[in-house]
Amino acid sequence: MIIRKGTGCAALILAVVVSQSLMATPQGPRNNQQQAAAAPAVGPVAATEQELTAFRAIQAETNPTTRLTLADTFLATYPTSEFRGYIQRFRMESFAAQNKPKDAIAAGEAALDLETKFVEQMIAKADADAAVKNRPRNSPPPLDKNSPAFKTFLSNFETSKLYYYSRIMTAYQQLNDAAKALEYGEKALKQDPENLQFLMNVSYFMSERVPQSELDKEPHLKRAEELSKKAIAKLPEFLNSPAVAAMAPAQKAGLTSDVHFTLGTVYLAEKNYGDAQKEFQTALASKKDDPITYFRLGLAYAQATPARADEAMDALAKSVYLKGITEAQAKDILGKMYMAKTKSMDGFEDFIKEHGQKIGQ
Repeated sequence: MIIRKGTGCAALILAVVVSQSLMATPQGPRNNQQQAAAAPAVGPVAATEQELTAFRAIQAETNPTTRLTLADTFLATYPTSEFRGYIQRFRMESFAAQNKPKDAIAAGEAALDLETKFVEQMIAKADADAAVKNRPRNSPPPLDKNSPAFKTFLSNFETSKLYYYSRIMTAYQQLNDAAKALEYGEKALKQDPENLQFLMNVSYFMSERVPQSELDKEPHLKRAEELSKKAIAKLPEFLNSPAVAAMAPAQKAGLTSDVHFTLGTVYLAEKNYGDAQKEFQTALASKKDDPITYFRLGLAYAQATPARADEAMDALAKSVYLKGITEAQAKDILGKMYMAKTKSMDGFEDFIKEHGQKIGQ
């Protein structure tokens, strides 16, 4: 899978989701008098003050190496803590900061599993409390699923799941494992079909990982096309939202380029060369110096019927001029087209330079 421009919309679009803001407020241990007077905590509760202090120290730590050391010590010291899911979340983030995607995935999957089980336990407790008919007068209030606090707790968990899917998907992308990245993207779209980040990422992964079987290829590409078009339709609203007001213009332009590049790649795989040309041109209007987009635009011109050789050679020359991972392939195809047209390789390097210097004009 060719990774174009990092496809970093995961970080950009979910930047509004701050990991710690999704956590329930950590609770310390209560004495019997407090338990009788206060409603049950909606979220994890520390068994001791020492446990709560240790958790808060990890929560506040910013150095990933130190944070990992503290987290590992916490897990060894408090193996049954209700905070274990959050601790694994901190480990995931720390491993990601250290560029260790395999470890980040393991910690993220452990965190998601632990937090899911904890939420299930809270729901079960609320159901059990609701089933009690004659509650003793001095007992604490029941855990109420209809309370604002409980609804916020559940809502935050749903957002947390998307956060995990995003981080784990990105880690699998770093490992060049498109299948697993796609798996987590599909999980996210099942939960939130309108989520722009995952519409962009899933359509991109699908466009780059087309099945060889003709039987599987058509539905695969149709879904990629559907998701990509939906992402294009939703992107303007996102770019005009207050959440991205501080985003640099180049980042916004990069996102616009990304969505049109993806749809162009889908059309290219579908042999819809005219629409592929239009999408790649739109992508280049937003980001004029991307060698992969020029390379694929060149292919769309060259493979069309009839072939548009001059436009293909222009795009391929610009791809070669910009270098990048497609340079050798673009140069090979361009060289064959140049030889077929001129019957000589004289002036080939000057041709590349001449067309490359026109980028952005």
